[in-house]
Amino acid sequence: MGRSSDDDDQTYRVHNVVRGDVSGPVVQAGRIEGGLTLHGGGLQPSPRPRRLVEPHEVLDLPDAEARRALLDNRDRTFLARAADHDPDRTVELLASLGDDQRDSVLRRTRDLPGWLTELTAALVDLEAAARTWRGFLGAPVDLAHREGPSPHGTTGYGLRFERGAALWCSDSGPRVLMEGVHALHRAQGGATGWLGFPLADELSVTSPQGTDGCAQRFQGGTAYQAGDRAFAVRDTTGVLFERHGFPLGSPLRDGSGWVQEFEGGQVRQQ
Repeated sequence: MGRSSDDDDQTYRVHNVVRGDVSGPVVQAGRIEGGLTLHGGGLQPSPRPRRLVEPHEVLDLPDAEARRALLDNRDRTFLARAADHDPDRTVELLASLGDDQRDSVLRRTRDLPGWLTELTAALVDLEAAARTWRGFLGAPVDLAHREGPSPHGTTGYGLRFERGAALWCSDSGPRVLMEGVHALHRAQGGATGWLGFPLADELSVTSPQGTDGCAQRFQGGTAYQAGDRAFAVRDTTGVLFERHGFPLGSPLRDGSGWVQEFEGGQVRQQ
């Protein structure tokens, strides 16, 4: 603190010092009846430097705190680093934000992974599917979540319902899985399993043996359901169904190929 030469109106330059560096505001001090009064902004203590919060620390917080931290963080690479650290938790938090809040966070982020840039379009489509199919699927039971990657390298999003699910990928948009096929798909590993993402909606079909049921085409095969039994076939063309009807069991590894029972008999595939 440096004293001026004027004894009638003594002034002092006051500095806040942090780690030896001069920082903070310069203020004036006047002597009144043996004391000092501060003016010109007042003497403010230097704040302790705030430690930057890492993505994994935010993602480990309870939902409400994590959302607030995500909205408040101004590091333009933070979201991308969070997605790299834990993609599923990142999507969960983004899906739980309001549309405007989520879009604001996405817009200010640099270096977003490609799959995350698709989130807004996926959520719009999945929400539309929820409205359209609510009578068949029931209400959603969770928030939209990340699905994949599939064996074909495709990533996307899913939304689970009381009686099925809707899956979205950029190749086919939103596709609905009814309860039986959804259970089969999950048992085969979901979108990361050999069936991958659905490419079409469920269709009603009749086998050459006269059995009625449904079929749904996926990236890696086709799911068939007759009655309450559903099985998948490693064929996306429908040729095996046209020749042999509904599958009666799952494909089993047989040497370098597969063997599977159908209404019309046993079929071996390489």
